[in-house]
Amino acid sequence: MSGLELARLKAVASRSDYRSMVRFAVALAEHGHDDRAIIRMCYGVDCPDEFFMLSRHHWQRYALATNLPWQLIAPPQQRRQSPDPDSMWRVELEAYAIDPGLVPIDYLEDDYAEYGSALICYHLDELAAGRSTIFGLDDRYGDHVRTFPPGTVPERYGPSWLAVLHGYERDKLRIVEEHYADLSNRGFGSIERKDVEKQLAEVRFVEELQVRLAIFGADGPADD
Repeated sequence: MSGLELARLKAVASRSDYRSMVRFAVALAEHGHDDRAIIRMCYGVDCPDEFFMLSRHHWQRYALATNLPWQLIAPPQQRRQSPDPDSMWRVELEAYAIDPGLVPIDYLEDDYAEYGSALICYHLDELAAGRSTIFGLDDRYGDHVRTFPPGTVPERYGPSWLAVLHGYERDKLRIVEEHYADLSNRGFGSIERKDVEKQLAEVRFVEELQVRLAIFGADGPADD
């Protein structure tokens, strides 16, 4: 592909057009650009180290990651085979309509946990300033037409995605432990010790990523 064709793809790439972004990202990869350069050229900003570390761990582990930016840097064997985005795309477009600077990255679904039932986003302005601040769009009052009700505004959740994810998983652990210890926890649907241990493993997984990031940066060991 010529430099002229690459420039054409860049000119037509739009964050509200999934196919155009993926075509541009694939072309950049074919020209030898690495993940950091692809994100920079697609968004005009750099993403923090945690983003690239989590691109190797988290979004494959959970089912509710967004289409963009993940599909821009997904290895070929993990990239969606369909040229179209999945059902999260409608939610991503709603977020862009609320604030075009939002960069949705994940959805935390537990209604009762801290930061739960919300779309988790970076913001272009914060990224341009070198900050990894996370904002959330709460969907608790949405309906079948809109995920986010009229008047929804981004709320600052924390200084980084790992910090927010850690708070979310720890609060889920608190909830599971409280249910397990409750005297009425018996019979069908009750919480078992293995449920507590499973959620504890999720907390430890995030804590291990925090340590790994602090020691090695985004290029630390990839084994889970």
